[in-house]
Amino acid sequence: MGSPAQRFAPRGPPARAWRVAGALVLGGLVACGEPEAPPGSGPSPTATAVLLILFGVLAAGTVVTAVIALLRAGRRPLLVLAVVSWVLLLVQVIGTVALVASAPGSAGALPLYARAVIGMSVVPVAAAVMVTSLALVHDVAQRPRRWVTPVAVVLVGGTHTALVIAFVLAHDPVAVLSQAPMVDVRIGPEHGCALHQDGLVTCWGANDDGQLGDGSRREVEWPVAVWGLYDAVAIAVGNGHSCARRRQGSLVCWGRDPRTGAISPMPQEIATGVIGGPWIAGSRVFAVDGSGLAVSGVGELEPIVPLPPIEQIAAGLRHVCARLGDGEVSCWGDGKRGQLGGPVTFGRETPVEESDEARLDLSSRVIVPGLSRSQLLVAGDHHSCALRDDGTVVCWGTRDEGEHACRDGCMARGVGVVEGLGDVASLTAGAQHTCALQASGAVFCWGDNRWGQLGDGSLRSRDDLVEVALPGPAIGVFAGPFATCALLPRAEVWCWGASRYGSLGVESLETCRARKILPANECSPRPQPLRWAKHP
Repeated sequence: MGSPAQRFAPRGPPARAWRVAGALVLGGLVACGEPEAPPGSGPSPTATAVLLILFGVLAAGTVVTAVIALLRAGRRPLLVLAVVSWVLLLVQVIGTVALVASAPGSAGALPLYARAVIGMSVVPVAAAVMVTSLALVHDVAQRPRRWVTPVAVVLVGGTHTALVIAFVLAHDPVAVLSQAPMVDVRIGPEHGCALHQDGLVTCWGANDDGQLGDGSRREVEWPVAVWGLYDAVAIAVGNGHSCARRRQGSLVCWGRDPRTGAISPMPQEIATGVIGGPWIAGSRVFAVDGSGLAVSGVGELEPIVPLPPIEQIAAGLRHVCARLGDGEVSCWGDGKRGQLGGPVTFGRETPVEESDEARLDLSSRVIVPGLSRSQLLVAGDHHSCALRDDGTVVCWGTRDEGEHACRDGCMARGVGVVEGLGDVASLTAGAQHTCALQASGAVFCWGDNRWGQLGDGSLRSRDDLVEVALPGPAIGVFAGPFATCALLPRAEVWCWGASRYGSLGVESLETCRARKILPANECSPRPQPLRWAKHP
């Protein structure tokens, strides 16, 4: 039978092979950890695949090592510790992958210490497995200090447990996403996106077309970071797609391509040398290129207006307006509802649907009268407004509120000053409503209110100004087609209006009537804070 030493001592090459295997696995873990990604971008799909392969190889190697150890070991206490360490490792692998996959803030938005814990907490358990297994295979009967391995297993197991507990307790998506304050918020029909101060873009809501940009098509109620986008300076949100302008001037979009129907759940570059925008109207993206030309398109952008220098573009469903370098405003497209600035009378049969042909009809281009001092330009479906340098606001066009509007005829009176509104610092427009931010921080809205987008607590549309009841002065206001958000100091964001698939991002919603134009039956007619941007 032989002595115990003869029975359990390894025989040459196998022992060396397992030592080398253990060293390689541990060395790979320590050297790789979690693959490095640019700040705020989240790990790339390639890095995620490498992580999963690494975990898989580790788990497989551990199982093989465990089988060899079980076949060749006979010391019960040490065997129990080894089995416990193997189970810990497998649990850790499964748990880490699950946490990364389901993290509300996405892995790229996590702070450095959290990413370090995720990437490196596997090392102590792997070390315990390898130390225990190699001890069982190589040196069971001849160790002079039998207490070394059990103590090592207990120490590394305790360290691993403490790290996991610390990660779970510290994994607060609100705190993670609040580290970089929001500076712009855009709410689309079914999803929303926010631009953070450090250039990170986060999105939430529906994701069946990949419009959240996180590489998946999974609907989420909490923000996820857009893959690879960590230097954005402007964002735009449409129906099923989103776009952002990066610091170096490239324009990227993600989601559904309205022209081909192709879906891209991660940002794709569609233009370079962009200095203004993006702005999304219907299926089209608008921007201003480096030479001051208006550019537009779907999959790629092409010049459409030879009128440099253009400072800004605002586009509706059937018209486009551009603010020129001298402060004048030029509009073109369909003017049957007064979109070009002239007085017109029209009936309910006047077209209201989106038309690319009308928006690109440059033969109708006119200079809107009385706007030589404009500083900001916004547009809704069939109306436009401009902020002048004296703090006053002028608007033209009209809004459409459904099939019963203009039964007996309606009139667009041309360019007119919004009475009772002065000292305006910023302006924004939804599909059929408009909001203005005064220098004092007060926010006033007017227009369509069927989903509470005016923020006065009712669902009644108004032609007169309504002051939004915010908890404090605002420093920014942003309108989506059927919702509005205001940015307050300390990075607080309050939103109101229509919500579908959690696009509004607020806590409490009311039941609203479903409309043909927007199949949403939930809304918040009063401002509420975003759930993940609340501050004490």
